[in-house]
Amino acid sequence: MKNAKTLADVSTAITHREDFRFSTMHGYHTNAPVPAGYSTEFSTKVNDAIRAMKQVYVIYSYGTPIAAEINGEAVITDEKFSMTTSRHTNLAKRALA
Repeated sequence: MKNAKTLADVSTAITHREDFRFSTMHGYHTNAPVPAGYSTEFSTKVNDAIRAMKQVYVIYSYGTPIAAEINGEAVITDEKFSMTTSRHTNLAKRALA
């Protein structure tokens, strides 16, 4: 797992789909179900993909799943969060594009 030092490092790690950890944000490939968090629709998509044994890369902010890539498709939660988590979500959205 890469220890990112800046948000630019985080963006690079997400772009390359590398496992990373940075302060209150982390991302990694997983085959373990994600918690429902605030968006049932988002977690259902991610968990259905995991159960179907698809490649899943999940990004978390403060322990809440906020974005994922499932077999090359970006899935972003549509829930609203704090300013910091919203910034993390926007960063993930740009890097997954």
